[in-house]
Amino acid sequence: MAISEAARKNHGELFPAHGSTLKITDPELTEYFDNFAFDEVLRYGSLNTRTRLMVQLASLIACPSVGLDAAHVRWFAFDGPDDLDNGLALCVLHHKLFDLGVLGLDAAFRVLVSATFSARTAGRAYGLHGHELHPRPGTVLPGLVHVAWHTREVFKGAPLAA
Repeated sequence: MAISEAARKNHGELFPAHGSTLKITDPELTEYFDNFAFDEVLRYGSLNTRTRLMVQLASLIACPSVGLDAAHVRWFAFDGPDDLDNGLALCVLHHKLFDLGVLGLDAAFRVLVSATFSARTAGRAYGLHGHELHPRPGTVLPGLVHVAWHTREVFKGAPLAA
């Protein structure tokens, strides 16, 4: 998926000369967000573009599901240590999906999506399958022992076919 021309144009008009660091650390999230916030949402309604965007941003800030959670790979309740190599920084939604076994990791640190998962808006979750983790510089990848535990004890069924 690429950022649409409309999203690129609206983003440029609202935030001229802004360079997003998120584009470097999480390009997929940037594509989804920009296409949604700067294209899809702005096409509807009678408010001007700037007002619509400010309403969206205010909603995101006020929403309790925005932000990052510290997710244990091997659950604390099952002897998972409070160590950096047993953690992932995930948004609230992906943390829940990880804890429910919908999402997992393989030994090469690629995201797995369970083949048992289905949802009306699953395209975005399915789109994560096979993507490699891209940790921020200086961060630690999860330990393979914890990843193996999560795959064995939490991940549901088989992953999607490649």
